[in-house]
Amino acid sequence: MKGSVKNVVIAATAALSMTCIPFLTGTAIAEVPTGDIEINETNFPDEVFRNYVEKEWDTEGDGILTQEERESVTELRYVSEEEGYQLTSLKGIEFFPEVRNLYLMGNNLQDNIDISQNQKLVFVNVSDNAITSLDVSKNANVMALIASENQISSLDTSQCPQLTMIDARSNALSSFDATGNPVLQNLNLSMNQLSSLDIASNAQLQNLSIDSNQLSGLDISRNPDLYSLSASDNNLSAIDTSQNPELETMNVSENRISSIDISKNTHLHSLYATVNQLESINFGDIQSLSDVIVDYNPLPTVDVSQLVILSNFAVRSTGLTSLDVSHNPELQSLDISNTKISSIDVSHNQRLTELSADGLGLTSINVSHNPGLTELSVSGNELTSLDTTQNPNLAELDITDNNLTSLFLPQKHEDSSGVARGLKKLTVAKNPLLYLDLAGIPGEIHRGDLADPDAAYYTSEKQLDFRDVAPLMIMDSVVGVRGGRIVGNTLVPDSYPSTVTYQYISNGTTWDARVMFTDQPRYSFKDVNTTTPHHEDIQWVSEHKIAHGFVDTDGSSRFEPMWHVNRQDMAAFLRRIAVNIGITAADAWHPAAEDWLLFTDVHEWTPHAEDILWLAKFEIATGYEGPDGTRYFAPEVKVYRQDMAAFLHRLVQLTGDDTPVEAKAFTDVTDATPHAEHIRWLGGAGIAEGYKNADDTWRYEPMTTVYRQDMAAFLHRLDTFVKK
Repeated sequence: MKGSVKNVVIAATAALSMTCIPFLTGTAIAEVPTGDIEINETNFPDEVFRNYVEKEWDTEGDGILTQEERESVTELRYVSEEEGYQLTSLKGIEFFPEVRNLYLMGNNLQDNIDISQNQKLVFVNVSDNAITSLDVSKNANVMALIASENQISSLDTSQCPQLTMIDARSNALSSFDATGNPVLQNLNLSMNQLSSLDIASNAQLQNLSIDSNQLSGLDISRNPDLYSLSASDNNLSAIDTSQNPELETMNVSENRISSIDISKNTHLHSLYATVNQLESINFGDIQSLSDVIVDYNPLPTVDVSQLVILSNFAVRSTGLTSLDVSHNPELQSLDISNTKISSIDVSHNQRLTELSADGLGLTSINVSHNPGLTELSVSGNELTSLDTTQNPNLAELDITDNNLTSLFLPQKHEDSSGVARGLKKLTVAKNPLLYLDLAGIPGEIHRGDLADPDAAYYTSEKQLDFRDVAPLMIMDSVVGVRGGRIVGNTLVPDSYPSTVTYQYISNGTTWDARVMFTDQPRYSFKDVNTTTPHHEDIQWVSEHKIAHGFVDTDGSSRFEPMWHVNRQDMAAFLRRIAVNIGITAADAWHPAAEDWLLFTDVHEWTPHAEDILWLAKFEIATGYEGPDGTRYFAPEVKVYRQDMAAFLHRLVQLTGDDTPVEAKAFTDVTDATPHAEHIRWLGGAGIAEGYKNADDTWRYEPMTTVYRQDMAAFLHRLDTFVKK
C-alpha cells in the first residue's frame, strides 16, 4: 500500500474494525478480525514480537498487515538463541488464522498464551518458557504439542484427538488425562508431580517417558505397541511388561522394584534398573539384550549365559558373589565393582574395552586375553602385580589402593598434537610402589600423597634387596636417595628404624618412592602404637575400610582412640561391618522417598544419612519417639554401651545366624537394664568383655559412652564371631 492518505484511511478502518468486533470472554471464541491490521503497540504489545512481525510479515513495509499478508503466514519460528531477544507476549498471534506451526523455544512467554484463533495449528513448540497454563481446547487439529520446561500446573488435551506427540516434561503437573488422545504415540511427562497415570486408552502408544514423578504403580498392559519405556525415579514396587511384546528399551532405575520378568520381551535390547530392591531377574529365553545395567541392587545371583550379544553389563554394588561371563563373547563393558565377587574370568571376552572391578579384594586379575581393553579400574583390591603387556590400547588405568610394588606400562598413545605419550590417564595412589616403568609420559597422572602411609613400602629387614621384591628394577634409574644408599641391588638405610626416599626415572617420568625400615607393626594412624588399647583392632578396622580416621593438613592420619562415638558415625561403622560380613542388603540398599520422612532430624545433608536410614530400615536402630509422636534419631548424641549391645546383636541376627551362647552375667546388669538381653548375649559371644571387678566378677557399665578404640574391638570381634 502506497501513499500517506491511503495509509491514514486504512489505519482508521482497521482501528474501527477493532473497536466494533467484540472479543467474548468465557468459552466463546473471539472472531478473527477481517481486513487490515495496523502493526502497533495495541495489537502487538510485545516490542520484540512487533518488530519481528514488521520485519518478516509486513511484506510491503507500510506498517499495515493486509488480510492477504496475514493469511499467507503459516509458520512462526522465533527461537531466542537464533534471534538474540526473547518474546514475553504472543498477543497478536490471533491475527494469523492460517498458522500451522509454532516454534517458540527459549523465550520468556508467561501466564497463558492465547492460540484459540489459530485453529489450523498442527505443530506447537513452546518449550523453555515461563508459561503457567496452556489452553489447547480450540486446537483440534494439533498433532504435536511440545510444552516442556515451563511452569504449567494443568494441561487439558481432551479436545485434541489427533495428537500423536505430547512433551510436557519439566512442569508442575500433578495429574494428566490422556483418554482423549486415542492416536497418541509419544508421551513425555517426566519431571512433574504425577502420582498416577492412566494410559489404557492409548493403544498406539510407542514411547513413554515418565521419569522423576511420584508414581507408585504403572499399568502398561493396554499398550501393545510400546517399544520405549522410561519410568526411572518413581516409587514403583513392580512393573509388568508381559503385554508389551515390542518393547526395545526399558529404564526403571531408582524405584523399589524387587523382581523383573522380561521373558516375554523378545525384542528388548536395553534394560536399566539401577538403584532398586531387585532380588531376581527373569530373562527367560530372550537373546536380544545388549545392555543390562542393574547397579545398586541386593541381587544375589544373575545368569546371563543365554545373552549371547550382551555388550554392556553393570552389576556394581550388588549382592553377587560370583559371575560367569564366559558365554558373552560380544561383551565390551563390564562393571562388577563393590560386589562380593572374589575372582573374575574375562578370558572369553576378547572384545572387552572397559572393565571396572573396584573394591573386591582381588589378589589377582588376568586381562591378557583382552587386547582391545582401553579402560581398566581395579582400585581397592589386594593386587601385588598387574600385567598389561597384552593390552596395547589401554589408555586409562586406576590401580588406587592396592599392594603393587612395581608396575610396567608399555602403552603409547599420540596426543592431539601427534606427540607419542604414555597412558592418557594413570591413577596409582596408595600403593607401595618401589618403581614405575612407563613407555611414555602419561597425559594425566594421579600419584597421591607421598606422605600417605599406604604409599610407603614397609620392611622389618635391616636392608632391602630389590632383586627379591622388584627383580626388573633398573638400578641406574634410581637417583636422589635420601636417608640411605644403594649398594649393588640393595637399599641400605643410614640408621634403623628409619625412612629412605629416592626417585626412579623412567622415560621422562619421575616416581617418588618411600621405604620404611621399621621394627614395629605398620599402623595407619600416628596416634596408634603397640601401647594403644585395642591397637590391633584399630588397625583391622582401618585395613578393612570400616573406620578411616582423620587426615591432618600434613597428610598424616589419626584415629583419636579415646574420642566418643556418636550415633551418626556408629551408623556408618555398622553398615560397613555389615557389608564386610556379607549382609547383601547393606551394600545395595538406597533409601526411597518415604524413608527420608522417618526421622525429623535426618536430612540429605546429615553426615552418614543413608547409613542411618539403613539401620532404621532393617530395625537395627529405630531412633526415639518425640512427644508429638514423630521420630528422631539424634545423630550427634553419643552412643552408650547398652545401646551398642543392642545394635551389634541385631546386626548378627540380620545375618540369620543367631548362634545361641551362654549369657554372661554382669554385676551392674539386671533385668530392668535397657537391652539387658543383648548385653548378656554380647558378653557370652565374646564380643564385649566388660570391666573386671576386684572380686573377679565383671561389670558392663551400660551407661558409659563407647570410645572409638572400644568400637574397633567390638566390630573386629563381631566379624570373627560371624565368620567362625
